[in-house]
Amino acid sequence: MHLCAPKYRFLAAVVLLGVLLCSCNMTKFVPEDEQLLYKVHINVDGTKQVQGSKLKHYLRQTPNTEVLGFWKLQLHLYNTAPLDTLTKWDKWATKNAHKVGEPPVVYDNNQTVQSMSQIRKAMQNEGFFRATVDTATVSKDRKVWLTYNVQSGPEYTIRNYTIDLDHPVLREVAYNTRRHLVYPGMRYSTQALDDERDRITKRMRNRGYYFFDKEYLHYEADSTYNREIDVRLHLHEYISDQPDSVSAMIFRQFTIARVYIHEYMGAFDDVSDTVPHLSEKDGFFFDWRGQKLLRDRF
Repeated sequence: MHLCAPKYRFLAAVVLLGVLLCSCNMTKFVPEDEQLLYKVHINVDGTKQVQGSKLKHYLRQTPNTEVLGFWKLQLHLYNTAPLDTLTKWDKWATKNAHKVGEPPVVYDNNQTVQSMSQIRKAMQNEGFFRATVDTATVSKDRKVWLTYNVQSGPEYTIRNYTIDLDHPVLREVAYNTRRHLVYPGMRYSTQALDDERDRITKRMRNRGYYFFDKEYLHYEADSTYNREIDVRLHLHEYISDQPDSVSAMIFRQFTIARVYIHEYMGAFDDVSDTVPHLSEKDGFFFDWRGQKLLRDRF
């Protein structure tokens, strides 16, 4: 029992610290006519394709950081500072509490309006062009519980996907149906379209077109009346309008000219031969000192 005493003392200290911090007034440093943004929740109705947790990235204002999902530890630490800083001790305590803590997030309706706009745009980017967003608030003890209610509306899908590219290699890469990420019938998603540009660019660079960039690819989208969208992929106009010399540079394919293989001495190699050797075999150049390791087996 004696060996476990330090463990129990530590747990007791943690519990005591938690009780002391939780007893602090969370609105201690919130201005008198303002409220603390305590909780934010996002409800999404009409689809299971988009989760509310994913939309939290678009919020312009979020509550104070929570530990274990409920304990606003950093806010409590911030609030341990004294209200008055008349003595040196008060000033020192305030400085350190505000340094390790987090100031209270004061509810701002303007930020809420901007968050609604960002959520609406995010839903449109996911193919829900008629999505609506409204909010509901509950206020108590100078704290605000804020809920965003999102109605997704109908889902828009891609009807036709047209690839309008003249360069033969670029067209072949874009037409690769085993790897492409955009296809007719899928839900319209700007993220999927951007991922497809990344895929094409990566494949082009793997084929030696190191100057090719994803920004050279551009989409045109045309919606229909029955919630379908026609998407066309083509080179950006500012690329098409460039002189042939620029196009030649963009679509210049790099190849491997020489391959050098450096053979280093191992722990049991003959170290008496320190003279560097260089030889060529079938386009490969071998550089070694001491015993030859690969050249005769290549």
